[in-house]
Amino acid sequence: MIKLQDFGSCTRLARLWAKILRPYCVCYYSDFFEEKINMYRLWNLNIDGYDICFFYTESQMGEFVVKSAQIFAKKSVTLPFLIVLKIGNSLLGPNEKNIFFSYIKSGNTVFCWTKVEHKNGEDSPLNEEEVHIKKFLSHKFAYIPQ
Repeated sequence: MIKLQDFGSCTRLARLWAKILRPYCVCYYSDFFEEKINMYRLWNLNIDGYDICFFYTESQMGEFVVKSAQIFAKKSVTLPFLIVLKIGNSLLGPNEKNIFFSYIKSGNTVFCWTKVEHKNGEDSPLNEEEVHIKKFLSHKFAYIPQ
């Protein structure tokens, strides 16, 4: 677990580590190995007065790259959506093909951002039947309802 105070440095390092660790995703190695490298994927920082953690990973699956961020509060049950959006945009880039969903784990809300790209960097098309395009302020994103 790495702790930095500067948000920009933290997200740049998270993206760098994710690219370095991309060949070692769970698809190709054991869960035991995955647990050992997870400490390089978990980040702690304070954003706008909220202590948050996020877990960022990239996985290569054939011709696709799956980028995923899981965001949760350390000391509260949930987070303001503006902070969740700020982290997602910083890690994945602002894009209406970023997929958002959330779930409850151990009483806390876990917010997830996912993006699927081709190896060449082009965005993968969304399944319009499964997602809804949402707008928050000036940001568009895909939402998977629960």
